Amino acid sequence: MGEIAALLSALCWAGTSIAMARLASRYPAAILTGIQFATAAPILIALLVFTGHGREVIAAGMPTALAMVASGFIGYGLGDTTYIHALPRLGVQRVAPTASALWVTGGALGGVLLLGERGGAGLVIGGAAVVTGTYLLLDRASPRLDAPDGAIGASDRRGGSVGTAFLALAVAPAAWTVSTLLIAGARGDLGALAAGTLRVSAGAVALLAANAASYRGGRTAALPRGRELAVTVALGVVGSAGGSLLYTFGVTYAGAARAVILGSTSPLLTLPLAMIFLGERPTRRIGAGTVLCVAGALLVVAGV
Repeated sequence: MGEIAALLSALCWAGTSIAMARLASRYPAAILTGIQFATAAPILIALLVFTGHGREVIAAGMPTALAMVASGFIGYGLGDTTYIHALPRLGVQRVAPTASALWVTGGALGGVLLLGERGGAGLVIGGAAVVTGTYLLLDRASPRLDAPDGAIGASDRRGGSVGTAFLALAVAPAAWTVSTLLIAGARGDLGALAAGTLRVSAGAVALLAANAASYRGGRTAALPRGRELAVTVALGVVGSAGGSLLYTFGVTYAGAARAVILGSTSPLLTLPLAMIFLGERPTRRIGAGTVLCVAGALLVVAGV
């Protein structure tokens, strides 16, 4: 069941990436993720209470609860927002495989160096493959999805927008790595549902607070409406609540190594969806870079 949950989480994230690529070209990333997590948090809290797992949070103690809250702030509040920022500017075919591979590699390195987990030759070979694949994927000749002129959140300086997106592409996997290491090293006896609920709730609070501070003047033009709002809310249910919870269950019941390997298949699911729904055209460099990134990530985590 754990392996199936991890694969389903990868599918959730792949679909979310495709939908977010279009929305992120029109609205600020923090607004979109804030709506998604504000949707996901009450659902998970209600599920936690309904299933009787709420007592786990009380029994775990303050240090464990605070570690999960910090994991949510960093992974969701920082990581997801910067990831969404990069999507429309660099293209899904670049961002999804690169961010995923760097996250998996960083998590494996952190596990070995900080948590005492086993390393191996796969760590060196896989790391080299990820670096090479990242270089290929970041070739500027690859197509990207720019924000349309006049769209909310679009940059008037295209070069600056792309430069910021490259920085975001580095920050997102780093934030996810720190968030993952906090779960692995400080979750204690918390179950998957309790840990996931704390993390998603913390992410919701962080994003809502940031948005309130940024738009305290009453500006509502940045908010999606109608069909786009409905899509954003649906993505909160599928990606923020469903994907996060499925992945946490995968780690709990299949083990961290297997769950990360299966979760890293998300780029493979994202690429064909990007070609079908976004019209992104594959190139040989993108294909080679994707293969190297995913293969490298698998080698690192498998520790062969």
